[in-house]
Amino acid sequence: MVYQYSRHIFGAKDSPTCANFALQKTAKDNIRKFPDAAQAVLDTYYMDDYLDSLETPHEALRKARVAPMKCLTVPKLELQAALLATRLKVDIIKALTIPLSRVFMRTDSNTVLQWLGSLDKQPIFVANRVSEILESTTVDQWFHVPFADNPADAGTRGMSAENLRTSSWL
Repeated sequence: MVYQYSRHIFGAKDSPTCANFALQKTAKDNIRKFPDAAQAVLDTYYMDDYLDSLETPHEALRKARVAPMKCLTVPKLELQAALLATRLKVDIIKALTIPLSRVFMRTDSNTVLQWLGSLDKQPIFVANRVSEILESTTVDQWFHVPFADNPADAGTRGMSAENLRTSSWL
């Protein structure tokens, strides 16, 4: 005997599990027809079970997170950081009451800068993030900061507590 759901109540405790199963099954069923898209779904998406009452669908989408199922390479993590910086830039500019004449974006990743400036076809993961970054920034806004000069990396350089306390990082 086979049992099959014909309906599922949204918001039920097992909704995220069912949604994740449906997403994975759809990807597996269509891997021959859409190999790149199906593989991207199988490699990168996991639905979290976070539920909360929010005012608007936009707020819910902003709170939703899709976690990678595979470990990301350092260049892809750097790209994620550039995407986060871009999103923060947009939010900060919206919140400011003063006009800005120019905005500078910095990364210590030459790979990210190469991806941002490339016209070549990129893997789906890279292409999607580069596309979002370039929707609200331009390539000429991005600059390289050498690792040694990057204050964001001060905590990862093996500094003593005293040097860390007096560094620009804190």
